[in-house]
Amino acid sequence: MDTQIEKHKNIVADSFRKNGYVVVSGVLNKEDINPVFNEYSIVLDQLISGLSRLGKLKKAYDNLLFLDRMSQFISETGSRYHKNFESRFPYEVLDENTPIHLGPAIFNLMRNKKLNDVIEIFIGPEISSNPINTLRIKPPQQILPEGTIHAGVSETPWHQDFVNYPSEAEETQILTVWIAMTDSTEEMGCLRVIPGSHKSGLDTHCPADDFYKKFNQSVGGGIPEELINEKDAVSVPVNAGDVIFLHRLTKHASLPNFSNKLRWSFDLRYHPTHQFSGHPLKPSWVTRSKDNPSTEIKDWKIWARMWRDAQSQLVKTKQVPIYIQYSPENPLCAPS
Repeated sequence: MDTQIEKHKNIVADSFRKNGYVVVSGVLNKEDINPVFNEYSIVLDQLISGLSRLGKLKKAYDNLLFLDRMSQFISETGSRYHKNFESRFPYEVLDENTPIHLGPAIFNLMRNKKLNDVIEIFIGPEISSNPINTLRIKPPQQILPEGTIHAGVSETPWHQDFVNYPSEAEETQILTVWIAMTDSTEEMGCLRVIPGSHKSGLDTHCPADDFYKKFNQSVGGGIPEELINEKDAVSVPVNAGDVIFLHRLTKHASLPNFSNKLRWSFDLRYHPTHQFSGHPLKPSWVTRSKDNPSTEIKDWKIWARMWRDAQSQLVKTKQVPIYIQYSPENPLCAPS
């Protein structure tokens, strides 16, 4: 463990227990981040090439740097191809061709030693990657297609991450690890949190509008605005390489990106290996084990095969692994 983190780990842990979140600065550097960007640049290039051949794109944007190219791609396509960049399935697997990104760079990020050193402070040395991870690629709000509300490319509504798990996982120490791949200022749509909100249990969450569900946009739902006191919320701007650690019950959201730059982050989730993952139909895997190091998955191809095998099984059995604890019957969730 980094000596600075070792020196301050009690302060970090105490802040997390009190507030339900804590920022640890400079966990990752360019050497950790750039391979992920390089890998996703290839994914984007392949996607643009394929769509261009089919006449589904106006431009190839090949004169732009990667982040600007991604912004322009999303400005034309909205959230339609967001799932092509996710390293997990959507909440339902449609067929064997449902896209998922399984590459060595994102795998190495998940098991990054420096990252797991800090994760160990919160959940101990027996660490598993949880199967519910999320990618946020948020271009400037003004270039998004009108009506785009997908939380992966636009602002994210108030929510608690535990809403995406069954009540049987109530005792699981699910930890959200929010990685800033780029700077995330208030203008760029940084995270907002309500300190101490993790102490009040799971609040009412309303499902997303059925209109968006029909178009297969996993926009997710959120906490009704009547239950949120914005005066209690604080913005959490961070720099690239900083990491925000969130309790599973901490209420958080994001602002719109009003800058002229793309804002990129990952919500990676982890849990102690001996505890229930909450999503048994999807693979969790050991990123660190001091008791049994041989159980650690160190080969990205093994990890990728775990996901492909799970996909085949889900398609074969037609099981839909949805455990979301939404409350559509609540009067606060009725359409206005």
